Amino acid sequence: MNKWLNTDDISNEINEITRREKELITNDLQELINLMGRRRSYSDLSSAGNFNRITEDADSFNFDISPSTSPSDLSINDLLTMDLASIRQESFLSETSGDNQCSFHHTLALQEEIKNPTMPTYFTNRALCHLKLKRWDSSCQDCRKALDMDSSLVKGHFFLGQALLEMENYDEAIKHLQRANDLAKEQKLNFGDDIASQLRIARKKRWNVQEEKRITQEIELLTYVTKLIHEDATRQVEKVKHSMEDLNMEFVQDRIMEIEAKCENSISELNALFAKVDDRRRRRDVPDFLCGKISFEILREPVITPSGITYERKDIEEHLQRVGHFDPVTRVKLTQDQLIPNFAMKDVVDNFLQENEWALDY
Repeated sequence: MNKWLNTDDISNEINEITRREKELITNDLQELINLMGRRRSYSDLSSAGNFNRITEDADSFNFDISPSTSPSDLSINDLLTMDLASIRQESFLSETSGDNQCSFHHTLALQEEIKNPTMPTYFTNRALCHLKLKRWDSSCQDCRKALDMDSSLVKGHFFLGQALLEMENYDEAIKHLQRANDLAKEQKLNFGDDIASQLRIARKKRWNVQEEKRITQEIELLTYVTKLIHEDATRQVEKVKHSMEDLNMEFVQDRIMEIEAKCENSISELNALFAKVDDRRRRRDVPDFLCGKISFEILREPVITPSGITYERKDIEEHLQRVGHFDPVTRVKLTQDQLIPNFAMKDVVDNFLQENEWALDY
């Protein structure tokens, strides 16, 4: 009996070991995906491009996350034990540009949440992924968890406000976006116009909803009052017909025509009154250029910077004193003595308010 295995036997044995190792790695990866709560199989992920290939290496099997991602070749062990430094907040924000990378960072954020569920940054990381993947409810949940741990977390309020805005919960969205804006000022964090622009959008959408409601109520009121006028005229006509049966028919007809004319005149006056107070078919709107870029309120004392941006004086002065000497939109160096009164804008605002007094409540 030959004590040595032939070449074919050795090759078959190696192939069998390789097959088993690949199965173990695939199973480990599938368990990780299940922890993420994703309802796609490994084959789905492969076809979607999140895990494109399995390559055999001398020591391990590497998974290519995406051709465009920086950590292009990671072993399953690396994926499960990646160092915290690899998912720092700044790199996280700069690298997430698509679904593949969101899925990757979503995985890392979930690992770290499992390792250390008391770090709010991991929850805001995953909340941002949910935002990019349009999972508004999931993003809200992660943001609320982060804020439970640290209520002064700017990004927690910011991401929560964005998710609530997409869910059309405008009041709460504005509350959190405003809080994020205030905290950014207090902590001297520069988000440029990112938070401010989202806050303007939220206020604009809430205003539009309120306008739709106002228009509907006015139309309903006009319809109701018009109906009452018609009903009153009908009752008067019937009364004339019954009380004047013995009178001249021509006199009765004249009386009925008088009642109907009065009814039509009342309705015309009513329509004119509603049109004068506010044209119900025209949505009231305050142009963005009439509002400050910091407080989002109508400009009262507009000043212009060398960059050509107009601000409310008290708002930009407060920004320069509390945050830093730079333009909050362009981020160009700015000092208080460079602020110039914008008299042209002041005239435009005054004329607009004179013609649209309702804007005082905007």
